Amino acid sequence: MQTRIFDGRFTAQQIEESLTSRVARITGQRGHAPKLSTVIVGDDPASVAFIAIKEKRARSIGMEFVRKHYPESFDPTEVVKYIHTQNEDKTVDGIIVQLPLPTQFDRLLTLKAIHPYKDVDGLHPKNLGYLIEGKPFFNPPAVLSVKEVLSQMDIEVTGKHVVLVGSGLLVGKPLALFFVDEGATVSMCSVHTPDIAVFTREADIIVASTGEADLINADMIKEGAVVIDFGGKKVGDELKGEFTQDVVSKAGVVTPVPGGVGPLVVSKLLENTVLSAERSTFGNNDA
Repeated sequence: MQTRIFDGRFTAQQIEESLTSRVARITGQRGHAPKLSTVIVGDDPASVAFIAIKEKRARSIGMEFVRKHYPESFDPTEVVKYIHTQNEDKTVDGIIVQLPLPTQFDRLLTLKAIHPYKDVDGLHPKNLGYLIEGKPFFNPPAVLSVKEVLSQMDIEVTGKHVVLVGSGLLVGKPLALFFVDEGATVSMCSVHTPDIAVFTREADIIVASTGEADLINADMIKEGAVVIDFGGKKVGDELKGEFTQDVVSKAGVVTPVPGGVGPLVVSKLLENTVLSAERSTFGNNDA
């Protein structure tokens, strides 16, 4: 069996080429480009780097990008006030708050401040509710990215056993809802799971999103499994995945790190922002 490697960079490039023409159409229709407004609190290196990547990619397709950067100790109520100004700004199509937030912030209250029509991360309680119903207004970028992988690699989900290693708000929880809606049997492992290998060895599809490097090795997966890696962390100057390199010889499909799902997540965030702009420009908001 030959392992298939998913090329996330190439797919992201194709998506963004398509978005460029959609951005141009919106800009011509209303006289200003789609705009993504972002909020970051503190100086976490990974968060700062990720925001910079989003800005570069957004501007490359002709989108406007606003970055509001607050110090670590900033008052959460002032951040919420700023978000409300972005809700009211008719030139803003999407708003995101870079996670994680400092400990003094109530994450739910902060995300709830974003208007559901501009919640392009799909994390507002209302939008998560639509996701539970199987009718998302905005699918979270992680869900859209996994859907892209499954579609590109022609992977059937119905009836499969999916194991999610990581139960976070950005990846694990929304993906659980997506896979259940697609007819999969879903197991979710967290930091409290005594032995994740008990689950991963039986999985047809494994999605890892814990933020740890080299967490799952070839002995912990079955032959031909689909391995979707949201990336672990930097070790020195190298970005390490959650799966060790030896899984390539055993898995059926692998998303590599770097160059797998990561580029897609940014593309899908931009895609949601363009969708939001199209809804407001061409009059098809329906939430």
